[in-house]
Amino acid sequence: MNVLRLFFSALLLIFLDVSCASVPIQKTALGIPYNAKFLEDITAQWLDVSDGIQGVFIRIRRPHIEAWALRVDLSHPSIEIVMNAPSNSNGVVAGIKVSDFLRSYNCIAAVNAGPFSFSGPEDKSRRPAGIFISAGVEVSPPDSRYSALVFYRNGTGAVIEQKTITASNKAPLYWAAGGFSMILDGGEIIVPPERTARHPRSAAGVSKDGQILYLLVIDGRRPGSAGATEMETAFILRVLGAAQAVNMDGGGSTSMALLKDNGVILVNRPAHSILGTAERNVGVCIGVRRRR
Repeated sequence: MNVLRLFFSALLLIFLDVSCASVPIQKTALGIPYNAKFLEDITAQWLDVSDGIQGVFIRIRRPHIEAWALRVDLSHPSIEIVMNAPSNSNGVVAGIKVSDFLRSYNCIAAVNAGPFSFSGPEDKSRRPAGIFISAGVEVSPPDSRYSALVFYRNGTGAVIEQKTITASNKAPLYWAAGGFSMILDGGEIIVPPERTARHPRSAAGVSKDGQILYLLVIDGRRPGSAGATEMETAFILRVLGAAQAVNMDGGGSTSMALLKDNGVILVNRPAHSILGTAERNVGVCIGVRRRR
């Protein structure tokens, strides 16, 4: 009886998983994978995605890692960054899937950003953990334990420690999404050696001059991609060209969506569901779109 119950429970979960799969997955949307035997063998071989945006799909054999990255030229005249609008004045945002965010905000590409706590039912409200600034308005205050990806009013980006954000220096910040720890600073990997946990990862980096944004997602918890450590994540971003980088909210939240052939697709397989076909409603998303 217990075996049958487990069997039918598994069937139900698979049915629910598939029934939520409204967005197709196209792993090669950023080109055929660049195959590397070891992490140290990877190089940046970019594919043009759109004006000012390039992408790459990386597959590593040892350890098994599949990763997708975008390179966004922040100085391109038609490119702009966008994040969620707050749902109220109490530091809360509406839970949203990355693919739905891409549609709602007319983006070309989008990824999940910072961690969050639930502020209601799972499909409703989210409270960003740490700094969140949306179009110049502070929605959530800094958390001195963590770092953040920020974009200034002049269009450049940076990764900074949230403890450095004060009332007197917030004015130049137009967008800001809190993450976890800074993992790359001045081109140097700064991950403590004891942090060896392997998970799906979302991470972001910027070039030394703040003109190039790098967005990275790494699949995990599935055959073919075991996830990455923070050190491996930092290494990949450094190879891609980032000088600074921050580890964002990973695990089941990790999702990257693209607009391709006038349709929305996922490039990775989220670990939120059994079959990796259903996205999680997350808090803050980062989108890249054309200026209106």
